[in-house]
Amino acid sequence: VCLLGNRTLQNHDFDKCMKTEIIDNVTVTTKLWSLFCKGPELNASCNEYFTLNNVTEIQGIPGLTSGVIS
Repeated sequence: VCLLGNRTLQNHDFDKCMKTEIIDNVTVTTKLWSLFCKGPELNASCNEYFTLNNVTEIQGIPGLTSGVIS
């Protein structure tokens, strides 16, 4: 389960639960970043909640997001 602050995110539009990643010693932004920011640059203007909170990944219950459990 991917969390932004204390909010869960459904990962339909992104593949990695992180704002940025390091590729070949260069920090690059992710698909998640593009959902909340107005460009791929590290100094891009972003949603305030996205800017102020960390992204974390926790283990969840398999099938929980399917809607079977309510």
